[in-house]
Amino acid sequence: MRVIGIGRAALNRALKRGELAQCPHILTVSVGKTPPMGRPLDVPELRRVYWNAQPHVQAFILWALGTGARPQAVLELHSSDRVRVRPHSP
Repeated sequence: MRVIGIGRAALNRALKRGELAQCPHILTVSVGKTPPMGRPLDVPELRRVYWNAQPHVQAFILWALGTGARPQAVLELHSSDRVRVRPHSP
């Protein structure tokens, strides 16, 4: 958040000095200070979860780790016609 504030201040200063014709609007979103839902899995734990999961959960894990997407976005991508998924064989 600090970096965005510094950037906004720099743009406003440049506008006041006449270096910019107009200043773009920078949208900021406040993030709540909720505690994490748990700790991250380490690699051996993740490996155990993956190999003991059902095939559809394995596919979800691969999409989530491979893209870094939100869980809901992975589900929407997987259930859409935009991506053809081949079954993963161990």
